[in-house]
Amino acid sequence: MTDKKAPTTYQTMTEDQQKKQTQHDINQSSVSAEALEPNQQTESKSKATEQINNVEQQLQQTIVDLEQKIADQQKELQDSKIRNLADIKNIQERYSREAATTKAYAHQYFAKDILDIVDALDQAEQSLDGKQKEGIQLITEMLQKAFQKHHIETIDPTGENYDHHFHEAMAMQPSETVADNHVIQVVQKGYRIKDRLLRAARVIVAKNPK
Repeated sequence: MTDKKAPTTYQTMTEDQQKKQTQHDINQSSVSAEALEPNQQTESKSKATEQINNVEQQLQQTIVDLEQKIADQQKELQDSKIRNLADIKNIQERYSREAATTKAYAHQYFAKDILDIVDALDQAEQSLDGKQKEGIQLITEMLQKAFQKHHIETIDPTGENYDHHFHEAMAMQPSETVADNHVIQVVQKGYRIKDRLLRAARVIVAKNPK
């Protein structure tokens, strides 16, 4: 005998019952899908929100970094501007001082050349007399007036304390009438223009034994 398989529950159903069962299964599947769909949407939204937040944070940090970089560059430019202005001011002041000094002492080299002529006139005045001496004195007076006009002063330290800044000691000798370390005699007069020495006075200085 041939074995017959027992019919399944679905096979024993009527056609209407089978349709209802099929529709029921479809509805159950839809319900399950609908139940899963909100969870998936929520998870997707959460991931998207997290990504957006990360991007926003990165952008915000980038903006902060750029603002700091701009601020640093502006400060550096400002400091550089201040330094440059200070350098320009210092240069202008230095050039002004140099120009003033050059103007004040522009004729010092010419004055040095004239000193030899003045020395020759002094020697001639001491060796001559009469009208010739008067003529030499007149020329010397004219030169002295020109020197005064240009702030050139004669250094004649006879009897004064020896000063190595303006005097050049040619010799030292004892003296009964002049105090120790004082000028006994001026061998050659010195000259200065304002506060600048043109030529030191050559002198003999007293050096008395103690």
